[in-house]
Parts: sequence; C-alpha cells; structure tokens
Amino acid sequence: MQVLMPFNYAIHILACTLIVFGATSAQTLTIYHIGRPDQALPELDHSFEFVQVPWAGLDQQYHGQSHLISIQPDHLTPEHVSPETNLVPDLVRRGGGIRRLTWRSWGPIDFPLRFLTDGNTSTALLGGSTWLDFRNVFNYTDQETMAPSVVWNFDLGGIFKVHRLRFYPRLEFRFARPVQNFLIGLGEGNPTAEQTPDYNLGPCPTCETQPDVLQFKVVHRNPQNIQAHVDLALPPQVTQNVLFQAFPNTRGNWEIAEFEIYADGYAAQAQYTSNIIDLQDIGVLGDVTWSGQEPAGTHINLRVRAGNEPDPNVYWRYTFRDDEITRYDYNGRRLDRESYNQLALGEQAGTTYNTAHWTPWSSQLTQETGQNRTLDNRLYRFVQIQAELHSLPHQGPRIDYIRFSVSAPVADRLIGEIAPKAVEAGAVSPFTYTIKPTLGPTQGFDRLIVETPAHLVDVESVRLGGQTTDFTLIDLDTHRFEIAFPRIVQRRSDERLEIDFTARLFRFGTSFAGRVADHSRPYDLAQPVEPGDANPLTDNQRLQVDLLAVHVSALHSLEVSSPTLTPNGDGINDVLQIAYTLINLSIAAPLELGIYDLSGCLLHTLEHRAGTNGRFTAQWDGRDEMGNTLLTGLYILKLSLETDQGPNEQHRLISIVY
Repeated sequence: MQVLMPFNYAIHILACTLIVFGATSAQTLTIYHIGRPDQALPELDHSFEFVQVPWAGLDQQYHGQSHLISIQPDHLTPEHVSPETNLVPDLVRRGGGIRRLTWRSWGPIDFPLRFLTDGNTSTALLGGSTWLDFRNVFNYTDQETMAPSVVWNFDLGGIFKVHRLRFYPRLEFRFARPVQNFLIGLGEGNPTAEQTPDYNLGPCPTCETQPDVLQFKVVHRNPQNIQAHVDLALPPQVTQNVLFQAFPNTRGNWEIAEFEIYADGYAAQAQYTSNIIDLQDIGVLGDVTWSGQEPAGTHINLRVRAGNEPDPNVYWRYTFRDDEITRYDYNGRRLDRESYNQLALGEQAGTTYNTAHWTPWSSQLTQETGQNRTLDNRLYRFVQIQAELHSLPHQGPRIDYIRFSVSAPVADRLIGEIAPKAVEAGAVSPFTYTIKPTLGPTQGFDRLIVETPAHLVDVESVRLGGQTTDFTLIDLDTHRFEIAFPRIVQRRSDERLEIDFTARLFRFGTSFAGRVADHSRPYDLAQPVEPGDANPLTDNQRLQVDLLAVHVSALHSLEVSSPTLTPNGDGINDVLQIAYTLINLSIAAPLELGIYDLSGCLLHTLEHRAGTNGRFTAQWDGRDEMGNTLLTGLYILKLSLETDQGPNEQHRLISIVY
C-alpha cells in the first residue's frame, strides 16, 4: 500500500504506519486513516490492515491542496485571524490580490504590489492630480508611482469579517497629501432584497459581455477628507472584496504608502483536498467516515471521487493543424501533468476531466450518513477525498480524522441486469435478477444482497448456468433481501446466476442495487454489481425498472372493498376496506383521506400525514369524527395529495344502508 506523495516522504510515512492487527488470516480489509498519527485505532474484533496518512504532505503533483486551512498534527480547522491581523500582505498566498477597474474590465494593477503591502513607508503611490487624465497610466520615478483617480478591489482570497481599514502616506508626509475624496465598499456576494447593492462595478454597460461585474455596499464615503492618516472602524461585515475608490484632489497629489485591512475570526469557507491515494490494486470501497466537531451554525461536507488512472485530468496539446488537438507529445507518449507543463504556453490546449476512468465528485457526505454510495458500482485503485469547512466568524468546525475501508474483490467483474424493463405500477410483478461473474483462481462468492426502494414480496428461485440450485433466504424485508447459495468459483466463471423474485414498483426508474459476498470473509466489504449485458436474451442492461406508463397523477389508484357499507354489526360489510397507491413521489407530500357529505362538508378524517410512494390501506366503520354512526345515505370518500405539480384528488361514492 502507498500514498501518492513525494517519494522519500511516502517511504518514511508508510514504514511507520503500515500495520496489521491480529493474526494472519484470509481477511483483506484495509482501513485508511487520514489524520493524527496517534489517534485511537478502530476497535474491531477481527484482523485488518491499517494505513495512516498524515494531514500534511500535500503535493499539487498528486492534486493535493488546501485553501484557508490550518493544518495541525491532530486536526484541521479553518484559518483564524486575530483583530490585529492585516490581511493585505497575504492576499496572494490566500489566492486573492488587488485588481483595478478600467473602462473594459477588472485587470491587474500596474504597479508593484509591494508599494502597498511591504510595510516599507519609504515607498509610496502618488496619484490624484487634476491635470492627469483617467487612463490609469503609471510612471515609475524613484520607486514612486504617479497615478490618477483609481478604483481598486482588494480580493482577500477568502471570506472574512472585516472591521477596520487603514491607509497612510510616507512618514515624512504624515500630515500632508491626504486623499481628499474617497469611498469604501464591501462586497456583496448574494445580496438580498433588503441589501440591494448600491455600487455595481464592472465593464461598460454598452459592452456586449460584462464579465466580473462586482457588487458592493458603500460603508464609508468622505468627499472632504483632510487626514493623511486614515484609520476607519467599519461596521463588521463578512466579505471577500473590499472596494477603494479615490478621486482626484482639488489641488496637489494624494499619497498612499501602505494600505491595511483588518478582519477577525474564522474564514467562512475553507477546503482541504487530500493527495490522490494509491491502493496499489483495484478494490471494493467502503463508506467514508470521519470524526470532528461542528458547533452550532457550522458544518462540514465531505466528498469523494475514485478512478483507475493516477491522474483525473486529460491533457491536450495544439498540433497547429487548424484547430486539431492531441493527447500525445511529439514522441507519441501520452501527456501527463509534468510533460504538459513543459510545453510552451502556445502549445497548451487545456485539460478536461478524465470521465472514462474517474467518477465525478460524489454528493456531499454528512457526518450522520458518511456514505459514498453515490459512486458507481465499479472497482477502483485511486481515491481522493475533499473536505469543505463552513464557519461562523466566532466559531469554526474541526476534523480529527477521515477514514474509509477497502477490501479485495471477490470477483474480477460482476455484470448484472434485471428483467423485465418495465411493469405496471403498484402490481405484484415477477422479476429476474441476472449476474454474470468473471472470477480469478482464488475468488468466489456465495451471498447476494439486493436493496431497492420497491416493495419486495418474495424470493422464489435461484438458477446457476440455467440449472435450479438450492438457496437459503437469510433476510427479507420491504426494501432488502439476502440469499445464500453454493459457492461460485472460477470453474463456474461467466455462468449466469439468476434470481427470481416478486415486488411492487411505485416509481419510474426504480433501482435494484446488488452486492455479493463470500461468507468465509465475513468482515470484508460486499462487492457491488455493475449494470451491463449479463443476459443476451434481454435488452435491459440496467439495474433499474421503469413503469409501463408515465402517470401524470401521483395518485395511481383508490380502491374500496365495496361501494356499500352496512354497519349493523352482522359481520357483513360492517367495515369499509380502503387501499390506495402513490407513485413517482420524489419527496413526501401532504396527504388527506376523509369522508364528506354531498355538500362537501368533512365528516371524518381517516388519515392526515405525509404521503410517500407505496400501497397503503385504511378502514372506515361508518362513523363520523365524534364516533356517531352516520344515517342511511350517500357519502364521498376523498383522497387528496398536494405535490409540487399541484393538488391531486380521487373520489369514490359510498352508500350506507341498514
């Protein structure tokens, strides 16, 4: 096992942290631990291999990086700044900088950054003379810069709570050369209606495109300043951009030797991306778990991606034959990060994501779920994990460690599909789940687990190579079944395993996720089945089933045992049996089932709840809300469901007779 990082560093880390706990056995479970080296080890009652990866040692060559993260030996936290911290000297380190506004767009400043950020008060920027035009033409003279009216955006490189701003001239001009007319604005990332920005700065409104239009809220304006040394206490505001606009002086130049911005607290957003971790061989990936703290108002999101090539990017080179680009260098070798960076800038045609060999980043994994089931059902060799930490100014979250497990596969490949490809909604339908395994000499499995949002009814038979075989139903509930069968080994490789079962479907595109396991390796991860052509006699090649018709209404059916109710206690039609089916609901929807008279007055509410996909039942004994038996006559059974597409209703006419 190894982790992609500089060679000497990797050898040192792995020599210290590659540990096997328990006696030597057939177990192949490996736990990867990213975090402090002395963190408590997992308490498991079986053997496992433990690989420790430190927080530090990030290397861009292996796509590891951090932004606004404080990396400590035992934890990660967002970067924290004290009230006395001047953010300007570290703008570039944080990924920010200073940009000026021209008539065309925001662009880089035309003077050395050190004039405003080096703490050297013997160098300064001069500007504001009324005789200078507004082309932002700069002339360097004796380490000074002549400039007219300017508009600067200080990009802090992150979101901080800014509370103070300060600028001043050279010490010998402490009481001279003030900026007579200026304003300060704080950037609005997503202003609400109550925070409409009153300063929109970007390229000219008549331009065809308007990139980089920035919105600011003006927090200070001084058209008659006489102080050369300006020290402003600003209303604390969380922002990433600080606007400074200085207008021409009425007489003489203004001068700024140093510009300082002060903030307090944690960076609002920070990110840690691990190096790409090399598992040394393809494996079955388990769920990602982590330990840390999330104070109220803060949160941590984890994402994971996996691949079968060491680099998740594809690199392209211009061939200079029209618009042709290629993935190869002049010697016919595939471009990688190193060879791409050695190309001349005019030859670099950019990069694209390697979708053929890498998954996209998964959806966000919370501490409660920590599941990476959003990855597809293939085996992978390379893994990368990314953590986003979201803070409040006064408190931030922390991560103590991140862990995930890996097992050796029980098969080189598992292709599966399900038939039929579509069934009637709500009906008990037969299905055949087919798996075609490709096995190596030491591989094999004897368990199958299928999980689905459908409502499972029964598992009926199992066939291997077309011949019925014995099986044991280990577990069966509404959404999951597990069966055991004679172990399938290499000599049965490529023979189809077929499982017949019944279920009810209530949603278009219902998935049936399968995993296989070997009971002789009970602590290993079950290997997922990937969709493909497992049965040449069917054309589904998916592990999903659709409905035969796309129903407009989520209320698929409303059924009653009889249109007539006779609640006289003779045991015949004393109780009305009601069944209804809901389909294609993406989220729970308000549902109400009630009895009404012919004028529309509600007499009795049978159900009032959040409705979900499925088949449900209810009863009515002919009584109203107060428990009184209703008189002979006609009544309306109404089922209503409020969905995103609007209300859905179905009615049945019920008669009460004695």
